[in-house]
Amino acid sequence: MTPGTVLKLKPAYEFHPCSLHVESGASNETFKEIVDRLNEEKSRADQEHTALQFRVGDLQLILDARLGEESWQYLGDLKFSLETLSNCRWVASKIPAEIRRVNLSWSIHREVAHLKNHTDIETALDYAETQTDLTVNRFKEYLRGAEKSKPATSIRIRNILIKNQEGKITLSVETSKGWKSFPCDNESEIFTAEQIGKVE
Repeated sequence: MTPGTVLKLKPAYEFHPCSLHVESGASNETFKEIVDRLNEEKSRADQEHTALQFRVGDLQLILDARLGEESWQYLGDLKFSLETLSNCRWVASKIPAEIRRVNLSWSIHREVAHLKNHTDIETALDYAETQTDLTVNRFKEYLRGAEKSKPATSIRIRNILIKNQEGKITLSVETSKGWKSFPCDNESEIFTAEQIGKVE
């Protein structure tokens, strides 16, 4: 190292816009410092502070992974209710840091956390970002509509039985849910998955 060179140390943790990153070798003092900073943020922020709540959730996930039940030695010092801690942890576990949106409210993120995959979550957050004056109730309506309009996926069919008795054709389909029968007006009638039964 040449004289006058400044050695820049990598910080043990970083607060990103909507997440918390902690280096693997972080010390007990580091976690205490993080808890103090989060408590300080809480005293200055409102209840809907998206970044703060994600950081609280991330801290719990990090501590759980590293310390298990011993994580409460730090989490017990956070000035949040148990319900809020649980909520923050759950939402943070469902929405990866890279698709969180700092400009959207915590309530909007909480609504998408139940979606089945990250693509659906990202699509819903993209929609929310394009809306002005979006309320949580309006967003819930959008999510309900998006779920209903999803295309049907394939249905697993075990057997098909066609009966022709006295000129009346009946189609019987066996799925894992059981048999369903449909009278046919003609031999080329098409049945949708919705008619056959609940899509698996």
